[in-house]
Amino acid sequence: MMKLLVDSANLSQIKKLKNIFPVTGVTTNPSILAKESLLPQESLKEVNHLLGPNEEFHVQVLSENAIEMKEEAYRLLDNYRDSLYVKIPVSEQGYKAIGMLSKEGVRVTATAVFTVQQGILASLAGADYIAPYVNRIDNHNADGIELISKLSSFFEKEQIETKILAASFKNTKQIEDALLHGAYSVTAPPSLVREMGSHTGTSDAIKGFKNDYSQAFK
Repeated sequence: MMKLLVDSANLSQIKKLKNIFPVTGVTTNPSILAKESLLPQESLKEVNHLLGPNEEFHVQVLSENAIEMKEEAYRLLDNYRDSLYVKIPVSEQGYKAIGMLSKEGVRVTATAVFTVQQGILASLAGADYIAPYVNRIDNHNADGIELISKLSSFFEKEQIETKILAASFKNTKQIEDALLHGAYSVTAPPSLVREMGSHTGTSDAIKGFKNDYSQAFK
């Protein structure tokens, strides 16, 4: 089943979105945490409390060495939830850490994926999710949606269980295209989640319904 996650650590925004839209989890990274007024540990703690037992929480490590990544992953699991997805960037040390953690049953999201090859290597290492950065891929003169399509086809052909969690969007068209081309799930900032659910045509229609009714039954 497709999932919609919020890419944010802003508590008020996450609360609002969860009350309106079918949000199934939250993703964060160090850059997102740096934007909030709370200390990173406090932000993560509060976000964790907002999530239900079946909702996903993806948190990224800061360490760059595989052993240290593994140690940090277990600290995150101790502090938050057993169902946490530990985000590991796809560096050489990252692949090693993904392999170690996946063998021990830790759920891993391979992040900062920019090429098909990186996605394949991360899946072979045992990642549960891979997170291609759609808009950033486009900014590097490649095609983020094409990458998703290729990986989705490859995973399906080879019966690979790794799922695609598409990330890094600048507009809702990219989100739509990612889902239509094989992304299992997407994570988007609050502004784009709200934009997905709105349209001027809908607003105009609602006003028209009310106006027509009022005119007929004065």
